[in-house]
Amino acid sequence: SCRVALAPLRYGAGVKGKVNQAMLHGVPVVATPIAVEGMHISGDEAVVADGAVEFARSLAELYVDEAKWRNVAEAARLSVAKHFSVDVAAKRWASLESE
Repeated sequence: SCRVALAPLRYGAGVKGKVNQAMLHGVPVVATPIAVEGMHISGDEAVVADGAVEFARSLAELYVDEAKWRNVAEAARLSVAKHFSVDVAAKRWASLESE
């Protein structure tokens, strides 16, 4: 098991599977802005940090702050359920078929 997932991506597009999987399993994520593009992250679902110093500081803070860790973990799980669950995908697929 791991306590915090890291996504220091400098480029990429769309939903990042590693970020999504960590969030699904309740592992808080520290990520660059590129890493959370397309993920419906508004602030509570992951810790977004830009630059090496901010990234390291954010990781250290999340690692030791139990309350923040729990809040981010729960918000992440809820976000994945709301935006990326099988039920959501099925509903989107059905809406595309009816167009």
